Amino acid sequence: MTTVPVDQGSLAEMHCPTCRARQTWSDICRRCKCDMAELHAAWRACQHLRFRCLALLRAGDFPAARAAAHQYVSLVPCDGSLRLLATCQLLDGRWAAALRTGCREPRAERSCDSP
Repeated sequence: MTTVPVDQGSLAEMHCPTCRARQTWSDICRRCKCDMAELHAAWRACQHLRFRCLALLRAGDFPAARAAAHQYVSLVPCDGSLRLLATCQLLDGRWAAALRTGCREPRAERSCDSP
């Protein structure tokens, strides 16, 4: 699944949670007419949190980045979010926590790129 930056509209494709139709993001499913506006807004909020974490890492604010990464993992438990959290923990000097996080399995069987 291809993604575009969040500020340009979030994901390029998604699956409707009701009928599983694969389509580009829109507020209404092309097949079943399910309202997906809130789902799209929630996904953009998760991506914003991820980008905020990355910006905090670049700024060198490791404790704040770690806190943002914890929030991101709680919303999107996937391999990528766990790696981001482990990186924040390493940079914040929490080596044992980073090791535990790095060995942890994601709680959901899904990609970080699909809602």
